[in-house]
Amino acid sequence: METCFLHRKKYQPFLLLPWLCILIIYLTFPTVTWGQTFLSKERLRVFDNNHVFVGEVIGIADDKGNPMWVSLKIDNQLIVLRVFRTRLKGPPSTVAYFLDKKCEGTPFVKGPVVGGKAQMLPTALIAPPGQTIYALDHDELSTTFYPQSTLSGKGSCQTLNLLNPLKLRPTKPLIDLTKVFSPPFSLQ
Repeated sequence: METCFLHRKKYQPFLLLPWLCILIIYLTFPTVTWGQTFLSKERLRVFDNNHVFVGEVIGIADDKGNPMWVSLKIDNQLIVLRVFRTRLKGPPSTVAYFLDKKCEGTPFVKGPVVGGKAQMLPTALIAPPGQTIYALDHDELSTTFYPQSTLSGKGSCQTLNLLNPLKLRPTKPLIDLTKVFSPPFSLQ
């Protein structure tokens, strides 16, 4: 048996094993709970250059260059957008289709069903004029037609020459971001 230099008592090392296990469990689980509690109380918020509140962060950028996601409510409609330092963008998978060859007029989308499954995030896109947010118009039904152009989530307009018509849903304009927010955007 060894002697503890602090207490000058003899101790048996195997008696410490249960206490060591309890200590490890105690230190591990409260940390996880504390982390979850901390995240739910402290929220990251995005503001523009004039300190105007844009929305709350619901997703964080990763090491692959993907941006943060922010949620905002416009006309009682939840919108989710990607935040870059100099602009806001819609989801990259949302493609706008137009009856015009120059990506002008009312955009149409394939939402809210993607690949046979309901999309979780609300369908929203940003298109001209300016940086107008368009959301799915729930009052209108799908329409089948031949769109003349498409605007990808990256912002490039391409003319189309489709052999088969597409079943698309109309969108409605909510707000022009250039009239409300001034980049650059920051976290607070």
